[in-house]
Order: sequence, then C-alpha cells, then structure tokens
Amino acid sequence: MIFVFIFSLLLSIFYSYLIFRIYLLWNKITIEKLETNITQNSISVIIAVRNEEENIIECLTSILNNDYPSEKYEVIIIDDHSNDDTREKIKSIRSDQIKLYSLTEDKFGKKAAITYGINLARYSLILCTDGDCMVGKNWLNTHNSFYSSGQNMMCTGIVLPANENSILSDFQYFDFSAIMAVTAYGITTGNFFLANGANISYRKNVFDDLDGFSGNENIASGDDLFLMHKLGQKRSDSIRFIASNQGAVITKSEKSWSDLIEQRIRWASKSIETTDSNLKALQAFVFIYNMVILGYFSA
Repeated sequence: MIFVFIFSLLLSIFYSYLIFRIYLLWNKITIEKLETNITQNSISVIIAVRNEEENIIECLTSILNNDYPSEKYEVIIIDDHSNDDTREKIKSIRSDQIKLYSLTEDKFGKKAAITYGINLARYSLILCTDGDCMVGKNWLNTHNSFYSSGQNMMCTGIVLPANENSILSDFQYFDFSAIMAVTAYGITTGNFFLANGANISYRKNVFDDLDGFSGNENIASGDDLFLMHKLGQKRSDSIRFIASNQGAVITKSEKSWSDLIEQRIRWASKSIETTDSNLKALQAFVFIYNMVILGYFSA
C-alpha cells in the first residue's frame, strides 16, 4: 500500500508539472498579436458533407459573412452521398463563392471528399471546416495572417462546442478546452502533433508533396492527425497553432452521452494508428495515471 501511495504521489507531481507547463505555454501563445496590413491570399475553403441538412446553411452563411474580399476565396463543398436535403439546402444559397460537387459512386468518405476538393481548388491555400460548424467573421483573415511570412505550411486553430446550457454541453466545452491546450502545447513544443479537421489550413503544394492521405486511406477518420504528423516528421517548425479566438470554430455538441462516447472511440481509433511515439506516450501516461489514482481511492 505504501508503494502504491508513493507511486501515485510521483505520478501526481509529474502530472501537475505537465499541466502547469501547458498552462504557461497557453498563456504565452494567446497573447501573440496577429499580423495586420498583409497581403490577402486567395483561399479555397473545402467542406466535406454528408447529411448536414440541419446545419449547412448556418455554416455557409457564417463563412460568407467573413470580412474578406469575395473575389479572394471560394467555398468548395463535396457531397459524400447524402440521402437527405443537404444538396437542396446548399443550392438555395445564391453566391458565386459556393461550388457544389458530388463524389462518384466508387468514392466515399471524408478523405476522398477532401482530396477531390483539393484537386478542384483554384487557390494555393486550403482551409477546411465541417458542415456542422460556424466560423467568425475574421476566420479567413486570421488563417491568412499566419501564412504571410512564407515559412508556415500548416495551421490548426481552436474548435469548441456550442454552449447549450446542459451538463453534457458543459462537459464537452471543458473537455474540448483541455484538448485545445494540449494540442497547442504539442505543436508549439514540437513534441507531438494533434489537429482538428474542423479548423485546419495548409498550402496546397504541401498536401501534394506529402502524397495526401496515402498510407491511411482505409482509416475512416484522421484526415487531420495523419496529415499533420507527416509534415511534422519533415518540418515540425512549419506547423503553427492559432490560439486567437478570431480564428476559432464553433461545432455542434453531441446530443447524448452515447453519441459522445462513440465520438471519443473514433478519436481514439485514429490515435492508436498514428506512429507518433510522443503522442502515444502522453496518452499512455494519462491513462495509467487515471487508472492508478482510481485504483488507489477505490482500495
């Protein structure tokens, strides 16, 4: 029992130290000032959708409301075999920026949709989000500002669930906040790489140079994580985390605890498949810590 206590204490000290380091780094990167008066690059926004009739209009409206020249961006939507009114909803929005395409019968899944969209994209800067998300009016400007120097090749930003005034919603909000802090820590230190496909951008030539999603096409999720890990192995200094709230994306909360569990299982499945040893070590440490603490207090 004494050994378990000492082991738990040591794990707790290290865990607290890790959380403290993440906290300090988060405070540091959130006070960075975004560059202003810079060239506004042309951007191709790509959205892979499937059965998003309830959310897609709100999503597209938030993008079109961005304070960015209309001639400087396009919104490419790839429909992944929706069987609801998603396509009709998209067509109801009159905008020259919006372009709707569909995957062919022999192609399916988010990775295939994004790849198709990138092949159709006219511009060199790719920015992705999901059909159930909303963005702020400075979303495009914020991502654009991180590519002004020419050094950055990939960026990911804050993603938070909508606050729906429930215990489940509050839990998801705080959980997402913690994930964002860990993501920022990993990217900024170069120790490991996490990302969220609802708010990620990269140069089109980077996607081509990395051979896109090759090597993990058969894994349903991971369009964000695997691509960033590929780049991290070659140029970790070219990846940035956008901590600015102006570049944040709001996504829909899961509606039930069972839906939330299914979501986390999907996330866990792609993390298991990654070859990022530092990320796996962090996940293993957190798991072991929780199990030891749970076992100690249950004894």
